[in-house]
Amino acid sequence: MKKSKSIIGSYLSFKVRDWKDPIKGFLVDYNDEWILILNNPQDYIIDGYILLRFNYYARIDNRNLLKDALTEKILTLKGFPIKTLPIPIDDLKTILSSISKKYGVFAFHRKPQYKFRVGKLKSLDKKQLVIDALDPDAEWIGTNQFRPSDIRTIEFDTDYLNSLMIVAKKKMPK
Repeated sequence: MKKSKSIIGSYLSFKVRDWKDPIKGFLVDYNDEWILILNNPQDYIIDGYILLRFNYYARIDNRNLLKDALTEKILTLKGFPIKTLPIPIDDLKTILSSISKKYGVFAFHRKPQYKFRVGKLKSLDKKQLVIDALDPDAEWIGTNQFRPSDIRTIEFDTDYLNSLMIVAKKKMPK
């Protein structure tokens, strides 16, 4: 991706290495490590944000330019993209701390496209990410540990995560 802030606010389709489906949406911000996208998972729906780690990004996928142009037009008429930056994307610790404080939880993908983990940041250093894990039934199930370098994407402020938090917030770990 060209290092130009003039593409911020553009509707783009990002191909991720080893993933079947691209990530589509409005480019919110990016740096040398992360690409922040206002997520358009299907049709004319915006559902939260997704951060794509730059080293897993393969290319901008422009095979569906006509459909993407219509989607961009419709979403723009609906008032997107939103012009405010939801979180700073300086580094992983800042990202996960900001999401945990502002939105409660985040989801992240490692290798498989459709398998993800949900949780709240407990601690993070160069070798280990520790989260308070949340299961699909909105139950806090203890801590899980991961290598920070394995994270490919991070999602937050999605309908799914916000729905879980309606129940889980009442029992949130300290």
